[in-house]
Amino acid sequence: MLTILEKIIKNCMLMKPICFFFALVIVSLNLHSESKDASRSEKINQLKTSMECVNAASSAEDWAKLVPCSKKALELLENLFDPNHPNVAAMTHQYGIALNTHGGYQAESEQVLKSAIKKYEKIYGKNSPELSDVLFDYAEILSKRGRHKQHGTTVKTYVRALDLLKAKNNFDILNYADLTADAFETLSKIVVTSYTFDETKNLGLNALKIYQEQLGETHYKTAKIALNIGKHFLRIDNNTQSKKAIEFLKMSLQNKRIAPYGHGFLIEAYERSDQSELSIPHLQKLATLRQGESYQTATLEPVYRPKAIYPRLAFRKGIEGSATIVFTVDQTGQVKNIEVLEERPVAYGFGLAALNAAKKLKYLPAIRDGKFVETSGITYVWRFWISK
Repeated sequence: MLTILEKIIKNCMLMKPICFFFALVIVSLNLHSESKDASRSEKINQLKTSMECVNAASSAEDWAKLVPCSKKALELLENLFDPNHPNVAAMTHQYGIALNTHGGYQAESEQVLKSAIKKYEKIYGKNSPELSDVLFDYAEILSKRGRHKQHGTTVKTYVRALDLLKAKNNFDILNYADLTADAFETLSKIVVTSYTFDETKNLGLNALKIYQEQLGETHYKTAKIALNIGKHFLRIDNNTQSKKAIEFLKMSLQNKRIAPYGHGFLIEAYERSDQSELSIPHLQKLATLRQGESYQTATLEPVYRPKAIYPRLAFRKGIEGSATIVFTVDQTGQVKNIEVLEERPVAYGFGLAALNAAKKLKYLPAIRDGKFVETSGITYVWRFWISK
């Protein structure tokens, strides 16, 4: 039978990470009778004080105070219980989260959470769903640290956490889809290898399938994940991946809130897959949508800006520069009548490089009296710099 202390700790520690709401209970005489060790009784009182500190710091979002309070509570638990006791494992997990929440302790948080995982594995087994929460938190830390050599581990940790989640008694398929979508969005920003790219893509496709089956094609979540899968393909700058992106970006148009973003990325996808003419309906549709929001079209930034080729001579000599071009945006959002207005410094090819790149610029066409019209005198400054 659990002691009162164990019951208190179990209820306190198995809370969702970040929510440090500890049930603070006065230790009864029963507990003291179980151990006549005055030192142990004193440590129990210290633990109660530390938990009060953790609770107060969390409620006040005082992360600087939360870290030492959590550390002290963990030290006391390690002294009161076996190193692999569930209470110690749970507090190790919470301390790792506290380090991450405070900021500036990511390396230490990573090691503490890694230790928590090992404790959970010894207690519950490597295939227990009890590991899912700590694995999610560990994966999040790895993704934040941004070390390329760890991206494979980050992906595998997310996948493992999601697989174990399926074994929970209260498994909720939509919650699973939400967590899968969150993992996909996090990983999509950092993947660098073909393996991590494909594994991340599969997470997105899994979430999309569930949303389609459970919520339907027009639901916000379905459209959003479709949009993000399309953006994921656009991370690889080649014709084939851009064409794959189009399939998913089209799906995103089925939700009104997501559709404007879908149109914007379709413009880029069609341009990058050498299907520029197919971007015109999306330029015009997006212009129409933006007009309804009193958005000033064809006078701000382009909706698609291609990369300019750095002039070879300037690059060899380490010279940076800029070029200002002027042009007309026609009724379809394409640019024409392009001229170099100014280049600095001259004679290094910045003007010509900007002129060539400007041919693929895409703007939202202006609308007057319900019709798309040309807008002349639009300028754009192309800046060239060498990465240090």
